[in-house]
Amino acid sequence: MFMSSTFTQKDLILYLYRETDPKQTQEIEEAIEADWELQDELASLKEVVEFLDQANPKPHPTSERLIMEYARRKQAVEKDN
Repeated sequence: MFMSSTFTQKDLILYLYRETDPKQTQEIEEAIEADWELQDELASLKEVVEFLDQANPKPHPTSERLIMEYARRKQAVEKDN
């Protein structure tokens, strides 16, 4: 989505996760107040962040098995040395 301000999606994501410094936070908040497109983009990103925060991803059973096999092999090699 096009944003008419100088802030990127990355900036807004950092803002949503409260990872901007106080000056950046203030600049972003001022831009949000003045730019409806930025407000829309922030609202969309909030929805995505909320969805991702609620997601409970689980690895595929094959991935779990492969990781455990690798860990056992590595542990056995380290024991032998």
